[in-house]
Amino acid sequence: MSIKINCALNANDGKVYFFVGEKVISYDEKTNKVSPGYPIAIDAEWKGLYDKAADAACQLPNGVCYFFKDDSFIRSTIKTKKVTAGYPKSIKGNWKNLWDNKIDACITIGETAYFFKGKECIIPGKKNENGAGFEGPKPIQHYFPGIWEDGIDAVVNWHGNGLENKIYFFKGDSYMRFDLIKNKVDSGYPMKITDNTWPGLADAINATSNVLKKKDETANLPSLFNLSVKLRWFKDVDFDLAAVYKMKTGETGTIYFGNKGELSKSPFIKLDRDQMYGGNAQKEEIITIAKLDVFSEIYLICWDYSNEGGTGVFDDADVNITILDNNGNSVSTYLEKETGKDAACIAKIYSNNDGKYTIKNMSTYFKRDGSDSKNILSKLV
Repeated sequence: MSIKINCALNANDGKVYFFVGEKVISYDEKTNKVSPGYPIAIDAEWKGLYDKAADAACQLPNGVCYFFKDDSFIRSTIKTKKVTAGYPKSIKGNWKNLWDNKIDACITIGETAYFFKGKECIIPGKKNENGAGFEGPKPIQHYFPGIWEDGIDAVVNWHGNGLENKIYFFKGDSYMRFDLIKNKVDSGYPMKITDNTWPGLADAINATSNVLKKKDETANLPSLFNLSVKLRWFKDVDFDLAAVYKMKTGETGTIYFGNKGELSKSPFIKLDRDQMYGGNAQKEEIITIAKLDVFSEIYLICWDYSNEGGTGVFDDADVNITILDNNGNSVSTYLEKETGKDAACIAKIYSNNDGKYTIKNMSTYFKRDGSDSKNILSKLV
């Protein structure tokens, strides 16, 4: 499979984020490998950002970051990972001296931002979109001698492992490392993005990455063992993740905060914790499925415990689950919005005749009256 990074952003917290298609990959500068649990859907981590990866991204020293896509841009912050009210906005009329659309890449070095498009590079201004200090457009190699003449996909700073004065340029499946002190490309570059040069990154980019946003959409699950199911939401409410299962033996059960399950013995499913409240920051609960092949079907459910028996507040909470295996393959499923019920079945995992398993976006709401598995199944089957 081909490798292409849409844009990259250094969070200045030890993590570099690579945006690819509808997914984001966190890369740890200290351990020099992909962070556990990635890739995930962009909107599962960066609330309100473009559904598909931006064309370019950069961060200012104060933590404000900008994402550019087509003819618009979004303002956000690393701390909140939420879009600032009033965005997206048009590039034209808001960024002096900058191209109006289709920016290839950008990076901030100190207080100076560099923007790339085709063969050219522009410094539109310092500190913000209306700052002074315009330069350009000039050939890329005027500012970065030895870098590719055109077609930059992404560029990102590096802050760890003694590489604080280095920046990385990406183009297709290759990359270059540029030394800011020596003002030249390091010897031996360009190099390929492989598991030796960027551990886990190529696999993460090429991983099976499905996003199910509509009811009844399906995708095949890549693995039968050690699956991680992450429920994520943005809202100060007590959502609970549950798994209602039916084994091939006919046995049924419910895994939830009152029965967290077991991994080493039946039912081979376990909930990690009860998240409860926690402000409007992103929250999550995780269910691990050690052995999928003993089940005929599993329903992944979210109920609003804070409004039990009443009307759930699923609207604007961006409720979603991401299922990941040990190889970084993932499937994300989003809950279609509806009101009036206190529980929702987000997805169903079921066995096919060929021994493989499929996940289906259910987006089915119901009134919950207890945790009995047969009672819940009767509402869903």
